[in-house]
Amino acid sequence: MASRPGGPYQQRESDRPTKSQLFPFLGKGKEVVSKAHLIPYAVLFLLGFTLANPFLWFLALGLAIGTYYLVYRQCGKVKPMWLPLVPAVMTALIIYFGLDFFNQVFSIPMTVPNSSFDPQTWSQYPYPTLLYNIFVQVGLKEELMKAIPVLLCAFLAPRITSAFARPLEVNEPLDGILLATGSALGFTMYETMLQYVPQALHQGGLNAGLDLLLVRVGGDLSGHIAYSGYWGYFIGLAMMKPKGRWQTIAIGWGFAGILHALWDSLDSPLPMLAVGIISYALLGAAILKARQISPTRGSNFATQLYHGAQAPAQQPQFTGMPAPLPPPPAAPAWTPPQTVGPPPPARPMTVMPANAPSVPPGAPAIPQQTAPQQSSGLTFFVAGQRNSLIPGRRFAEADLPGLRAAAGDGIVAEVTRHPADPTILGLKNLSTAAWMAWTPKGESREIPSGKTIRLSPGTSVQFGNIRGEIL
Repeated sequence: MASRPGGPYQQRESDRPTKSQLFPFLGKGKEVVSKAHLIPYAVLFLLGFTLANPFLWFLALGLAIGTYYLVYRQCGKVKPMWLPLVPAVMTALIIYFGLDFFNQVFSIPMTVPNSSFDPQTWSQYPYPTLLYNIFVQVGLKEELMKAIPVLLCAFLAPRITSAFARPLEVNEPLDGILLATGSALGFTMYETMLQYVPQALHQGGLNAGLDLLLVRVGGDLSGHIAYSGYWGYFIGLAMMKPKGRWQTIAIGWGFAGILHALWDSLDSPLPMLAVGIISYALLGAAILKARQISPTRGSNFATQLYHGAQAPAQQPQFTGMPAPLPPPPAAPAWTPPQTVGPPPPARPMTVMPANAPSVPPGAPAIPQQTAPQQSSGLTFFVAGQRNSLIPGRRFAEADLPGLRAAAGDGIVAEVTRHPADPTILGLKNLSTAAWMAWTPKGESREIPSGKTIRLSPGTSVQFGNIRGEIL
């Protein structure tokens, strides 16, 4: 039987609901599990049955997630929702297993014995002595513990081949700020929910625990995010600008440590308020600068709340009558036909002897055809495609989505030869945005528009929101 044109006949859908519509959960188990937005609900459900005080935990988690979300929106760089969990868990593990070790190490440069340096005895020390010891034992120590996950991600994530590690890479200051914010979440949640709140619940009940939670999560969390986020900016800057990398990281550590020490050493509301405002002003300035120099600036989402008054778009004017048609073009003037003379006489053929040169003397040289370019053996893997790299190979805007040609001709990259050594190939940036490149040794460098990155196996380049690798 011949098949019906247009496919088999489809019966009209019945007005009665089907079995799968009445029982939508049938046959949807795998699809339900694969949906990422259901994971947070499952986690909260499990926490509600496993935690001793689920209400306090839910409140703390809500405040922490809300605070991170504000920083995320300010940064404007797209990251997966699980990103802060990685540095948060790493920081909690560092506190659990390494707190005693860090206490011993940072007690060495202290001028006061660490065993007697208790917050209840701080008032008996002169302020310069108090500030220095808090700077060493609290500021530098705690900021280093929070920064270790960021540093590990910065130096180890580019060497991991799994796609899971790509969002954890620290290629610019925005990456460092977001990861450091996640570390601050883990530090505050561990310190508050596993140390201070249980003590308050034991001594004063639920109200005491709730009061302490709101004070610490509402205040200390914001402070930890400000100090750590500011140092995260310097860590990302050090990875983006590798020259003087450790000096840049040390400067960020010092700033974060002194801000942290100033906050803990003060006891009056007004000075503490001033330190808090300064800390967040520094973090805000760091985020603005990080967005300005971000290699992915073209793909980052906007964060402005108010864009200023804009003039309304001019509306087209209608008169009610159709516009008159333009006059028809004038006919070209008639010209008499040109007389064609007799064809030129045929040129006699010259028979060349067998030993004569292929080109007669005095005749113009015939350009020789050049052989096709040989492949360099390098392959450029980007956007799911493998591209052979040969000199002169060009990449258009469609090949590297998100880039715009600086010359307006649609070409955003070109394979070129080194002027001093033709055997060395490079990829020239012909787009309007700067690229980020990583050498096989893990060193990062910025490739501005008009500059060239040397091509060698193991080199990777970030083109806006996509990444390419040289194989």
